[in-house]
Amino acid sequence: MTTSRSSESASPQTRGGIEVKRAFTTREAANYIGRSSSWLRKKRLRGPADPTDAGPKFVKTPSGTVIYLREALDKYLDQLAADSDTHHEPAAPHERDTQAA
Repeated sequence: MTTSRSSESASPQTRGGIEVKRAFTTREAANYIGRSSSWLRKKRLRGPADPTDAGPKFVKTPSGTVIYLREALDKYLDQLAADSDTHHEPAAPHERDTQAA
């Protein structure tokens, strides 16, 4: 006896009642990373020509639709955070009272 997939397994995954997507449109990806759709389009056109920030990786489907995978967006955000950490001087430790008791 073969089993068929239930309609539940075909529906999007949810976490805490919020839909978890794997692929995003340009507009959705822009919202996800806190940028504008036009910024993402410019990054796609310039690509690696902008060594300081090439933007997140994207996929072009056979039909020509551009999608961004959540994994690529998360990796991009993680890289921004790591780069941000390297551009800041570490905070000086607080001076402590070192008098002997």
